[in-house]
Amino acid sequence: MNIKIKCFRKGKKNSYTLDFVGNYESIVLYDEIILKNNLLIKKEVDSELLRKLILENASIECYYKALNYLNFKRRSKKEVENYLGKSGFIKKDILLSLERLEKEGFINDKQYLESFINDQVHLNNHGPLKIIQKLKLLGFEEKEIKDYLETFPSSVWKEKIASIVNKKIKSNRHLGSVKLKEKVMFSLLSEGFRKEEVLAVLDNSTFSSSQEILKKELEKFYIKLSRKYDGTTLQYQLKMKLLSRGFEIEALNEVLEEFFS
Repeated sequence: MNIKIKCFRKGKKNSYTLDFVGNYESIVLYDEIILKNNLLIKKEVDSELLRKLILENASIECYYKALNYLNFKRRSKKEVENYLGKSGFIKKDILLSLERLEKEGFINDKQYLESFINDQVHLNNHGPLKIIQKLKLLGFEEKEIKDYLETFPSSVWKEKIASIVNKKIKSNRHLGSVKLKEKVMFSLLSEGFRKEEVLAVLDNSTFSSSQEILKKELEKFYIKLSRKYDGTTLQYQLKMKLLSRGFEIEALNEVLEEFFS
């Protein structure tokens, strides 16, 4: 039995609500489904066609859901696939949507990978190992990531490391040279820089202890520890605290002698 279409009511974006003659529930279809099935001319559907329309519309809805997701920023194919899966779409519709989006240029993993790495290199403090880790989570193979990373000379990474090291040294307010160097090294390794490149830069960087910082820390700990200790015990406790902050023993002994003279 054919069901006659009473009217088409414009909905959100490129969708229309179809009202039917008689006691039939309205349905919402995208305009391309309406045009593809000549509904503007036929003005009627049977039960088999109605079922087909609903299935086709679900597939198109999956596509538009992905398109909207891509409007906010560039995404990898894996990101879009995961998003559509979490949104409840079936595998078949997801794969069809991804294929269409790739054909239309909305998804391009090669461009995404290169753009992502360029941003990480020039705009963030992440090293190559962290970049590899992040891109693998986005669905990329390690080989293709490394192939593009290898287009950057080692000097790029060393310059990034040196820039970070210099900023850390300038912003230091509490640590001695030993502790500062350890902290900076740990930070760089955690950001994914290669150990050999980190060590090469650190070995050529100056981590001299600041007398001003040392004296400031000494005064701070003196106020706290003098409430509990005095005499040689106080001096010993101060030395231990300051050594734990990474100050060199020679500079420390000199400042302590001056402070207690």
